[in-house]
Amino acid sequence: MLVTLKATGSADVPFPLDSVEVRQNGSSYGLYLGTLSLGVADGTTVKFDVSQTDSQTGERFRLAFNAQR
Repeated sequence: MLVTLKATGSADVPFPLDSVEVRQNGSSYGLYLGTLSLGVADGTTVKFDVSQTDSQTGERFRLAFNAQR
């Protein structure tokens, strides 16, 4: 699965999600892509927050959202 961040006037920024791993951390679960932390889930809420920096321009792109059950 691939989530793509689109912003007018900027190149698309893809975030591959097909290798997301869920790891238990106390009463919540961390969402990871390798060593990169993508967010946390606790059974009722998912908090997703990931950013990437364009290596050519140095511009930082961020994709973040909270979802409730």
